[in-house]
Amino acid sequence: MNGKWFAATLVLVGVSSFLAGRQTGSLRDDAVLRELEQVRSRLDTLATRDPVTARPDPATAPTVDTTRLSAELAQVLREELARASVTARPAPTPAPAPAEPTPQATRAHQQARQLLDDAVRARRWTTEDALAFRRALVDMTPTQRDEVIRRLVTSINSQSLDVQTQGAPF
Repeated sequence: MNGKWFAATLVLVGVSSFLAGRQTGSLRDDAVLRELEQVRSRLDTLATRDPVTARPDPATAPTVDTTRLSAELAQVLREELARASVTARPAPTPAPAPAEPTPQATRAHQQARQLLDDAVRARRWTTEDALAFRRALVDMTPTQRDEVIRRLVTSINSQSLDVQTQGAPF
């Protein structure tokens, strides 16, 4: 008997909950529908208005003196351009032509080139070669130094030289 009462109670609670939910949803739906109808009527009113009458009255609208604004804008532009030309960096001066290498730099360059030629023929770059190369680099001009270093690195990268040094190759 208790089981029947329990089952009947469950069914009764379920049905009453369902009906209460439907009633609440219906009230919410009605409110939303009323609000949508109000919005639609406002939109219809705005759509049917004459566009000429919808504009603000020129007598009450604020006026703008375009001549004065143009003059002010032109003045600001002139000031900014003048300020920009004053703060602009001057044209860079060309770098001085590299000076002629000294006889000592020319000898060091020739020694380094000869050292590289000998190493490429032997297909190895030793610690002694690296020390002699470093000593020669000290006396060269930057252009000469760049040229022999580029040649050494190219020879190493193309595997024309087997680097057998302790540490850096130069």
